[in-house]
Amino acid sequence: RRLVYAKEACQIIGKSLSTLYRAVKVPNDPIPSYKRGKLLYFYEDELYAWIEGGRKHSVAPSLAETAAAMTAGMKRRPRGGYNF
Repeated sequence: RRLVYAKEACQIIGKSLSTLYRAVKVPNDPIPSYKRGKLLYFYEDELYAWIEGGRKHSVAPSLAETAAAMTAGMKRRPRGGYNF
């Protein structure tokens, strides 16, 4: 396992430094990192595994999954019902 600093981690994932710091704090899928003092550290193999884990599914989602994803962000149910 090779330990890398933030600038080298930016080169590995192909994002800017500010995007890297923001992605570390994302609640649903953060970049795996370690902090000692004020410095952020990353393991190179964990970064590659995080990138691989972000693949899109090749199988199309079912109609029920699509409908659930669409209605998940709704605050209220529409008066006319759902038109799926």
